[in-house]
Amino acid sequence: NANVFDCSYQNKHKMLTEMPINVQHGTTWLFLAHNNITSLCGTHSYLSQIQYLNLYDNKISKICPDTLKNTIALRWLNIAENNISIVPQIFKEMTNLTILWMGYNPYKCDCDMLWMPSWIINSSTLNFFPDWYIMKCQQGNKKVIGTPIKNLNKYNLDCIPFLYSIWDIAVPSAVGVLVLVMIVLTVLGTKRWKEIKFLLYYHFDILNKKDDDVKILKQMQFDAFITYR
Repeated sequence: NANVFDCSYQNKHKMLTEMPINVQHGTTWLFLAHNNITSLCGTHSYLSQIQYLNLYDNKISKICPDTLKNTIALRWLNIAENNISIVPQIFKEMTNLTILWMGYNPYKCDCDMLWMPSWIINSSTLNFFPDWYIMKCQQGNKKVIGTPIKNLNKYNLDCIPFLYSIWDIAVPSAVGVLVLVMIVLTVLGTKRWKEIKFLLYYHFDILNKKDDDVKILKQMQFDAFITYR
């Protein structure tokens, strides 16, 4: 079939180490599984026609966004069982893709991966990721090792900016202190209302001057102010 180019399952002496160059024009299905290809990079004009690309079980550790931009007809892609640790965000722009296999790669989970969980969750409902459940972190902080990528967040990735961390702590603390102060003032005010009322009037002149307690206290001279329970 002129539409199929199959170089998969080569013997060890014929294994490809890079993307093939001489692919027949008009090829739409490209089988390159079980080789030693190390990167999905380079300018290959035939990629613009490929609809089905199988790169399963290679040695791919680098994916070039510019190369993927050229795969405008791609519908099905298998890059599982490779050495991919970083996934470029160009995948989000590949709207023609309907199936993407990415499991069993040594993903490095850090703050650059924060975009992936929502992408996986939103796409998996359409069976876009048949193997999403085996897309797990193999590199990163101890909290995320073995964690499915779809479960990553800014907390387990330690991606909260320092100032935001302080803000998250300071605001609840300040509110708690303010509430405590208000409770204490309320309790004191209930027990010492007359004294407080006089002091507020005497120093700030902010209470009702017609108040009987204030009128009496205003007429008095003090060398000391002592209250009793």
